[in-house]
Amino acid sequence: RFFASSVSPESAKLMAELGFGMLVIMQNEWAKAAGDVVRFNEIAEAAGHTPPPPLVLTNVSVAETTDEAYERAYRYLGTKWDSIDNHYNFSDGHLAEVKGYESYAPLAKTYSKMKDDSFRETATDFYVRIQVVGTPDECIDQIAELRRLTGTDHLIGEFHFGNMPHHEAERNIRLFADEVLP
Repeated sequence: RFFASSVSPESAKLMAELGFGMLVIMQNEWAKAAGDVVRFNEIAEAAGHTPPPPLVLTNVSVAETTDEAYERAYRYLGTKWDSIDNHYNFSDGHLAEVKGYESYAPLAKTYSKMKDDSFRETATDFYVRIQVVGTPDECIDQIAELRRLTGTDHLIGEFHFGNMPHHEAERNIRLFADEVLP
């Protein structure tokens, strides 16, 4: 089975037509991601493919209390913006000129505003709310909702993000493995 990230409409169409499965990277509201899955599946079926359930990639912050989970997510997902921009160089706007990546043009404006603390805080708040964050029971409920919305049967969790220290990431993944995974 082959899966490919399908973030832009252009890549989603190409991957669906090729018969690949969809890898959903959680960077939008869950209902919008569910709509993307429906559109992907329609394109795949029109091309004669039976798409498998999508894979969902999400950041996970699980802790004994909701406040602790959210505090960790805000702190470290808030620093992840820099590593994303360093890798993709969204802020310079070059992707708007690359065939197949035209839909990334608005990201130049978004990433160029990340130096503004107020904007960064709002963007981080949004980003945290679309990940799996909370107590073990809250994470179980959120994963069930992602499954209901997208039809996924496979979750890929990112437990070490931003500049999170190793010991914090280890606590995060161990609690998930002990309390959520079963």
